[in-house]
Amino acid sequence: MGRRWSQRRRRETGSLPSRVMVAERVASPRRSASGRRGGAARARAALVAGLVFASVGVAAHTNPTIEAAGIVFVVDSTADDVDAAPGDGICDTGTGGATPVCTLRAALDEADARPGHDTIEFAIPGPGPHRLDPASMYPRIDDPAGVTIDGYSQPGASPNTLATGTDAVLMIEIRGRGPDAIDGFDIRSANNVITGVSMFDFVRHIRIFGSAAHDNRVVGNFLGTDASATFGQVARQTNANAVHIERGASANRIGMPGAANRNLFAGNADKGVAMFDSGTQFNLVQNNLFGLTPDGSARLTNWGHGIDINFNASYNVVGGWNPGEGNVVAGSELSGIEISHNVGTGVTTGNQVVNNLIGTVPDGSAAPIYAGNREFGINFEGKPRCADSCPVDISGNLAAGNVVVGSNADVMFWKGANDNLVVDNIIGVLADGSPAESSAATTWGVLIQAGAFDNRVERNTIAGVPRGVMIKPDNDFPSECLASDVVCPEDASFPTYGNTLSRNSIRDIGPGLGIDLSAGGFSSGPDDPPTADVQGGIAIPVVTEVTTDALTATTCAGCTVEVFVTPTPACTGCFEAYGRGERWVADGTADAAGDVTVTFRSDPVDAYVVLAGSQVAIHTTDAAGNTSEHSLRHTVTAGLIAPPASPTTTISPGSSTSMVSLPPTTMAPTTTTTTLVSASMFMIRGPASADVRAVRCTLDGTC
Repeated sequence: MGRRWSQRRRRETGSLPSRVMVAERVASPRRSASGRRGGAARARAALVAGLVFASVGVAAHTNPTIEAAGIVFVVDSTADDVDAAPGDGICDTGTGGATPVCTLRAALDEADARPGHDTIEFAIPGPGPHRLDPASMYPRIDDPAGVTIDGYSQPGASPNTLATGTDAVLMIEIRGRGPDAIDGFDIRSANNVITGVSMFDFVRHIRIFGSAAHDNRVVGNFLGTDASATFGQVARQTNANAVHIERGASANRIGMPGAANRNLFAGNADKGVAMFDSGTQFNLVQNNLFGLTPDGSARLTNWGHGIDINFNASYNVVGGWNPGEGNVVAGSELSGIEISHNVGTGVTTGNQVVNNLIGTVPDGSAAPIYAGNREFGINFEGKPRCADSCPVDISGNLAAGNVVVGSNADVMFWKGANDNLVVDNIIGVLADGSPAESSAATTWGVLIQAGAFDNRVERNTIAGVPRGVMIKPDNDFPSECLASDVVCPEDASFPTYGNTLSRNSIRDIGPGLGIDLSAGGFSSGPDDPPTADVQGGIAIPVVTEVTTDALTATTCAGCTVEVFVTPTPACTGCFEAYGRGERWVADGTADAAGDVTVTFRSDPVDAYVVLAGSQVAIHTTDAAGNTSEHSLRHTVTAGLIAPPASPTTTISPGSSTSMVSLPPTTMAPTTTTTTLVSASMFMIRGPASADVRAVRCTLDGTC
């Protein structure tokens, strides 16, 4: 009948280089379903990298090799017609007479109607980009063997080659009918791959739904904008998300290491990536660019959060512990990354935000105002709104090794968020310690408020912002009032307590304090002690003497005092008498009377920890985990112990902030000692509850 047919055998590359599937054209008179295999088996795996949640007992999935031979359907039309005879192995709408016409919709009809993993490629005539305008959502993708949709097969297309940003050339654009009209792809099965396409102006561009939807890959796409990266929505539309993962979808990969696998998430009416529901776990979001143009030179905002992990979604990883896994999350109208909201008896727990650049340009070298996330950088949010109290909510989540700049609050805890750990991040400045332009838009480095409790903020660098860490009961961002509210807003103020601050490097802060416990405004030390609903009303410790040999102080019985070298604030009228705590040098524990001595040197062979003439300040933490403000600064005097042989070169580093290794394109801070943080350092402290399952483990899973 004059019809042309083709069949392709293919092999899986495994590493997804410039093309996801490497295909070999083989001349054949007819497409055949012979030679296919069933879908690959699901494999058990621990969490991909980082902490091992040994007590979870939930199987993760590894992305299996797709071995089925299958059929390659070649789309050669921008039309939207259905297939004339789904299941016959022929992509043909029947509209071309003797010459078959293959649309994307028809190819999906065929791929879904037959078993085995098929591939959809493109060969649309004429210059691109070629725009497809579906009248309705595409057919649901639910073949267990999956399908690969490969936009890079279109002549003229090429994947990204840049180490940062993206220079991908896309020749297939798929446009929806507005952010309140139709979804794009609805994936209900495993082993699907979507690569090399631009999708925009949908409600949910790619929806990954249900427990059968695992081990899918979304790599090398533009999601939310067109192929030229000029389209962007102009207002927020709730749930108009680029990738929407829900109802137990697990072990899916959104981006992967390797330049060709980087997705651009920009111009969306709501979130870039959103995850919801119990069982939605072990998903990886890696090596993506959010909220900027491909070269990072301008904002192309996502109107919601860049990434949202929500409603009991747990054990997901944003970024990663290995080179090339970190994301650039910038330009969000709301938060860069949010972890939020338990539902029912479930808990949003075990999620990791690791080694991302949040609020910077793609290479991390600058943080212009346009790159900032306008709400929060990393947001740990409990209840959507609180009434008479803020109950226990999200817990056991981790943020480590990130650079976070340019948000109203760079790190936020509130509304019942508890037992979360923020460790070894750089907050308020760039990775090399230099100022961030966008910090002009920042009010707090870390804000803990409105019923957040028992969270830990440890070994971070916090610098270049007006206030370092503020802890308060008041809610600066109250929920919208409901018609039934007698008092509006009802979630205005809740006790905030048990939050531990330890060994953070806090510098260049002003006009506020390094640590401020306050019901509002700026606290001012012993003359303005915190009220009982702020960190249990813990008082500032008092230094009685400090020499190069030792420090003595008074504090609460059994409390732990941390000693810091502190600079004079670079501002006046900014509580400059109180320390900021730039470099931690030692700890000590008070006796039953509240007296504490911290010994620096006990022998002339000991290195100096602090030098005479320098200044120190301390803060204290009680048995319940409440950390105080810094004390007044005190000048170090010479001690009685003779100096070491080379006193100017024997300063013990005590501890600069240890950093988790940063993404390969960023520099480690020059002011810190850079070491890889082992997962054995992390212990998420929480109540004796089955909901809090993170335990101290090493990376190899030995607990």
